[in-house]
Amino acid sequence: MPYLLSLLSDQLTDTVNKVDQGLCYYINKSNYVQTIRATNQGICYLECLVFPGERVIFATLADSYLEISSDGLQGDKIECELLYI
Repeated sequence: MPYLLSLLSDQLTDTVNKVDQGLCYYINKSNYVQTIRATNQGICYLECLVFPGERVIFATLADSYLEISSDGLQGDKIECELLYI
């Protein structure tokens, strides 16, 4: 199993090095705790809780999306390029 994880890690690193990346900035302007997920081609590589008023900075690939949900309900889906700083 560790060999497989190492192989997948190497492939992901190669992909990241070949594709444009950027830093994104997101603010939870709602009054609710949100769950955000950064996804690329169906693969979720970031998932975290964002409290009201909290700011998050994270790195993504150029063609990624940020999915925002609250109380288990699916919310917005934003192109990460729109959040680049």
